[in-house]
Amino acid sequence: MDDAIRLVITVLFIGLIVLSIVFFGIFGIAPLTKLGSVINKKPVSEVVIGEVATTTATTTNGEVPAPETPGEHKPSSLPTSSPVSGGSAPSSTNNPPQENQPVNQPSAEPPTPGIPEGSGKVKFYSQSSPITADEIPSNAIRIVVSGGKFTPAIIPVSAGSPFTLAITSGNDETHVFKFNNPAFASIGLGVGPHQTRIITLSISEAGSYGFHCDVPGHAPQGEAGRIVAQ
Repeated sequence: MDDAIRLVITVLFIGLIVLSIVFFGIFGIAPLTKLGSVINKKPVSEVVIGEVATTTATTTNGEVPAPETPGEHKPSSLPTSSPVSGGSAPSSTNNPPQENQPVNQPSAEPPTPGIPEGSGKVKFYSQSSPITADEIPSNAIRIVVSGGKFTPAIIPVSAGSPFTLAITSGNDETHVFKFNNPAFASIGLGVGPHQTRIITLSISEAGSYGFHCDVPGHAPQGEAGRIVAQ
């Protein structure tokens, strides 16, 4: 009887040990494994770059590696103008754009320097369309523009009295009669190749009043002259 009881106790004890081993294996080892993986897992820290939050893993010695910024978050490079050497870049407010020169202004100074302009006013009366040589008035002063010059280049007139100029292009080029003084820029006469036109003017005061051909490049070649009011 005692042997049977001992046998039963032994079997129960062995079974309890087996059950304990099985229970510990199922419910004990797996949590320990998970716990070990959690312990060995590297801690993460949140790093904010600009306005975009990213997570980076810290190394075992506590250093944080440089985060990789996604391509779409890279700041765009803005073009910058390099300042002029020796000073800052000029401001558009300090250097306003210059106005265009009047179209009627002489294209070049005629080759007659040192002669002051008269102080009188030039009055315009009329001008004609192209005319023939037979239609030139008898009292008109005939001027031919050809070969890089006005002929004659010096025109004497009476101050305060109207006078008429008959200007002819003596070659295959167009010429434009204009005064040097910008105050008279609105007064001018253009003639086409081998054309003749007349213009009637008056000058209020005695003096020398320069004129030139306003076609670019013609005045420097010598197409210039003077009206001398006496």
